[in-house]
Amino acid sequence: ATTAEYTYTFAGWTPDLMPVTADATYTATYNETKRSYQIRFLNYDGTELQSSQVEYGAMPEYTGKTPTRPSTAQYNYNFDAWSPEVVSVTTDADYTANFTSVIRQYTVTFLDWDGTELSKQLLDYATPATAPADPTREGYTFKGWDKDFSSVQSDLTVTALYEQNAVEPPIPDEAITVRLDPKSCASWSTVYLYAWDANKQQLT
Repeated sequence: ATTAEYTYTFAGWTPDLMPVTADATYTATYNETKRSYQIRFLNYDGTELQSSQVEYGAMPEYTGKTPTRPSTAQYNYNFDAWSPEVVSVTTDADYTANFTSVIRQYTVTFLDWDGTELSKQLLDYATPATAPADPTREGYTFKGWDKDFSSVQSDLTVTALYEQNAVEPPIPDEAITVRLDPKSCASWSTVYLYAWDANKQQLT
């Protein structure tokens, strides 16, 4: 009968068969062949990386390239071990690559309007960045940032936004006399004149 380790093939009789001259006993003899089993190494997604026939009792060995798993936005993956643990061959077996996950980090850079770097931060995936102190710009009011950084999921450059302040008309220090030539303004429909009092308040 076949065992897990061997198959047996009939080889003949012992002793050799002879013409009968008396009672005799003959015993069957067999050749034994060590059995081999299919051992497969699979990637995390079931892709076959290596398949071979390995003799009973031998230790399987993976000889291919180190298994890899594509990164996601959130994680990088490093090969860790085979599952289940590789053991001496006693039957067909599949071993699947296991990976450890490492959370990815991203860089967030805050820039002023002119490209000046205000802050740079290295953050874990999906964590918020911390805005630097509100920057200033002469003649402008800071209005915020041009991108959302409440849950960072990629490298990000965030730039300060400004709104230009209203420009007040200049107030003359001395009175100005305005003379209009009737000929040159004959075609005008409206003429606006502005004046200021001694306290530099605009008159209406």
